[in-house]
Parts: sequence; structure tokens; C-alpha cells
Amino acid sequence: MNRFILTLLLTMLVLNALVWLMLWLRARRTQWQWALHGFFVLQFVFLWLFFRGAARGIMVDRNVAMQAFIVVGYLWNLLLLPVFFVGALISVIVNAFRCLLTLLRGRQERRAQLAAARQREESHEVAVSRRQFLAGAAALLPALATFPLSIYAGSTMRSFRIRELTIPLPTLPAALDGMTISHLADLHVGFFSSPKALRDIVEASNALEADLTVFAGDLVTNSALWIPDAIETLRQLRPAVILCEGNHDIVVRNFRKTVKASGLRLLVNEAVTEKIRGVPVQILGLPWTPLDEEKNFPTVTMRMLLRQRDPAAFPILLAHHPHAWDHCDDIPLTLAGHTHGGQLMLTPSIGFGPWMYRYWSGLYTRPDSALVVSNGTGNWFPLRTCAPMEIIHITLRCA
Repeated sequence: MNRFILTLLLTMLVLNALVWLMLWLRARRTQWQWALHGFFVLQFVFLWLFFRGAARGIMVDRNVAMQAFIVVGYLWNLLLLPVFFVGALISVIVNAFRCLLTLLRGRQERRAQLAAARQREESHEVAVSRRQFLAGAAALLPALATFPLSIYAGSTMRSFRIRELTIPLPTLPAALDGMTISHLADLHVGFFSSPKALRDIVEASNALEADLTVFAGDLVTNSALWIPDAIETLRQLRPAVILCEGNHDIVVRNFRKTVKASGLRLLVNEAVTEKIRGVPVQILGLPWTPLDEEKNFPTVTMRMLLRQRDPAAFPILLAHHPHAWDHCDDIPLTLAGHTHGGQLMLTPSIGFGPWMYRYWSGLYTRPDSALVVSNGTGNWFPLRTCAPMEIIHITLRCA
């Protein structure tokens, strides 16, 4: 099993146990404690299924009954659980500090406080005390936070937009003025992509009637189980799609071999030339390597790819990671994905996108070249905020 996955699972297991214990200590005298126990039992079932799938080479087994169960598990364990753990830890520290202050004030004052507290507890003026209310809230809070968020997450997984971009390029041949491209990326075929959603994406892309269709990597999320569905989806795109691989693709067993054998044009450090409006257009596909995430970009791989340049053709680079743009100054147009537009953004410009990447969504330009980064048309994580799924419809113009 992947060491990272094992570490992640053990961490989530420990954090769930600690949060469960800390919340139960507050809610143990209320009737709502069974809601708390039920919620965490579900999370341990999710983690067991997750672990079983990871041990077999995939993250979660395909036999999980409901997508909603997986959405709840992902949102709680990867997003809300760390927040609850920090909150519960702060609460424990604050209570410990208050107890310490009480001890420092002296035993006599403490006896008076205990007597007053006992008197309040014996009083029947208020049916439900503040302490009981807070204890009940502690028992219900995990479910109240997770389930509504899961409903919202489901809506973000079903909708996507068509994003129109017009790009002037100084070196664009006059015959290609007005050329259009349907730019897709990060389909992540898996638990969070329904057959209907895949059909809608194909229909929307084909309706654009673009001159060129490209896909910038991450076809599947983590398992070879999903490759047949993914291949069938890309086969329906018109014109025939050209694609490169992404970081999720390379962890899937036999991904390159299976996709190439299907007849799809997967470019792995390769180039292909298309005649568009009578003009040769060369698409170069950069393969993913782990170094894409480092400052030391694999310039050797880039040089090997650029040696295949056809000087008579207009070049377009297809690269999953947008930072490839910094290493191909003589390519007028680079199409990328990978960032999901930041996935979780507070605003379109504040969030994980700019924190993690130099280029995270949309169009970036230099005097002689342009980069387009797609938010993607799928999800490995079931929630998006201010970073909607999209198909980018590009129109090229002579500058």
C-alpha cells in the first residue's frame, strides 16, 4: 500500500477517535449522544472501506452502496474533521485553564462556586439548562455540519459552465484567425462522476463545433476500474480528442497501454499534426513527472519534446501542469489543467489556487505567448467553492 495513503488513513482514524471522545465527554448525559455514536460509527465504516480498497490498489472499493455515503465520508474526514479537532482541542485547553484559575483562587471560593452550581442544578425554573443545550449541540454538531454541506457539494458536482476566451496571438497564421478549441481537463472519472454528467459534458463540448478538441490530463481519479467509462466518454467527443496524461493517471496500472490501445491519441512526450483550415497545427503532449511540482522542472524532458517541433506547423503545447508555461517560451499557446481553479476558494482570487500555483485559472498572457488553465470538468474531491467546473471554448485571433 502507498505509504502516504496509509499515513492518511491512520491519521484520520486517530483524529476521529479523539474528536469522538472529546465530544462524548460533553454529551454523555444527554439523549443525543446516540446521534454522536451513530455518526462516528459511520465514519469508521467509511475508513474501513477506504483502507480495504487502498490495500487492493484502489482507494475505495466499487461496491460502496451510495455515492452520498462517499461524499459524506470525504467531506468529514478530509475537510471538517481537522477543523473539529482543532476546535475541540482549543475547548479542552480553555477548560483546563479555567480549572487552573479556579484552583489558584483558593479552595474557599471554589467551595462557594460549587455550592452555587449545585443550587442552580437543583432549581427547576428552566427546563433545559445552558449546559444541557451545549452538550446536545456537541452531539449533533458533526452531523449538522456535514450533511447540509454534502447536499451543497452534490449540486457543485452536477453543474459546469462554458467559459468563452478570445486570445490574440502574434504568430497565428492568418488562415487560422477565428480557429476554435474545446479545452477540457481533469475529468476524474470515478465515484463523483455519474453517467449522466459524462454525457452532458460530451454533448456540451460537441455542441461548440470546435476545430480542435483537447484534454489536458487526469482522465481517471485512482483506479483502472474507471478506464473503460473514461475511454468511452472521450471517444464520443468531436472532433476526435487529443490528450496528455496527468498526475492521477500515472498511478493507475497500465493507464498508458490501455488508453493507447483504445485508439485515443494520448501524447506521452509525443507530437501529432492536424490539418485545420488547410494549415498544419502541431500538438505536443508533455508527460507528467513528480518534478512538475518542484522548482527543478524536468527541462530535459521538455527539450526532448521540443526537438519534435515541426517548423512548418503552428505549435500548441498540451501539459497537465500549468507551470510548464515557464519553460516553453517559443510555444505561442499552452493548454493546462491540474489546479481545479483552486477547488476551495473564498473568492475567485483568494484561496488555494493562488496559494499553491502561479497560474491557477483562466487566461495568462505574455507579449508572444498565452496560457489557458482549466478548472476541470470533474472532481476527485466532492466540493467546489468559487471554482466551478468548466469547458473552455477558445477562439484564436491574429494579434
